[in-house]
Amino acid sequence: FMLARCAPEERYFGMIDVLFERQRTWTRNNPKGELFKIAKLAGFTEQSFDACLKNEEIAKGIIAAKDHASSALGVNSTPTFFINGRKVSGNLPIGEFRTLIESFIS
Repeated sequence: FMLARCAPEERYFGMIDVLFERQRTWTRNNPKGELFKIAKLAGFTEQSFDACLKNEEIAKGIIAAKDHASSALGVNSTPTFFINGRKVSGNLPIGEFRTLIESFIS
């Protein structure tokens, strides 16, 4: 997700989408090579790709956000959602999410 933060703002969410779609590919044998293929789609050059991965400010920001979520919000599993202030952890079936959301709407 460092790469998404280095991407142009208008490509951030597209980059996140592609990272999730291709997760099985880039988490295997050659992650850097596979991630570079994805980064090129967002306009990265080899130089900007390497600079992003070495950007300590972005890395520290990601770690700080994770630490805040863990300590201040009690996030300890993936996925975790907050719906109207209520923490919902785990991979719930869509029907349970629908029921939960509808309870806040009505």
